[in-house]
Amino acid sequence: MRYRVVEGPSGQDHLGSSATSLLPGRKQDDDLTRPHARATGKFDVARARTDESLAIWRELGDRQNTANVLSTAARLARDEGQFALARARLAESLQILKDLGDRRGIAFVLEGFAGLAADEAQPFRAQCLAASAATLRRMIGAGPPPAWRADLERSLEAASRGVRRDAIEESNARGRSMTLPEAIAFALEEPSPPRASPEPNGAEW
Repeated sequence: MRYRVVEGPSGQDHLGSSATSLLPGRKQDDDLTRPHARATGKFDVARARTDESLAIWRELGDRQNTANVLSTAARLARDEGQFALARARLAESLQILKDLGDRRGIAFVLEGFAGLAADEAQPFRAQCLAASAATLRRMIGAGPPPAWRADLERSLEAASRGVRRDAIEESNARGRSMTLPEAIAFALEEPSPPRASPEPNGAEW
């Protein structure tokens, strides 16, 4: 079987099967990408190709690229409003990346969870996860790609409209204070129903 390269949000390459061979590093067809899917509404094509790519990496036993594709699949699921599927994809990706010790990949997935929380009207959870991811990025010296960061910032801004600034700052402070194991555990928790403000004692939201 010959393959095409599929680039995920972390900037690492994923494989999707193709009728034509591509050299390593060659970019994928436009209809394989999430931006193209959003622009054209062809989510079924992008989803099918992503699922195909995921199946290949699983068959090859490549856990790193399996985790990368799961992150891509989660973002597509979010775009389609399939939040439960997005959470499951992110959770599996995060578990793999945790096992591999891939802190850069973990930062991307924490940001994915933050975006998902924003989509689900959980602004405090979203801000907390985004802050923990930002802290991790500073620690490892790996900033997010500009487009990825802009996408997350738009989601956070939309979810936080009308929310008290001090409550947002409290959420950010909580995220910054988390250790990496704490941030991972928090991301993997089932979120609570939306609340008007964080619990004063710092309980999970």
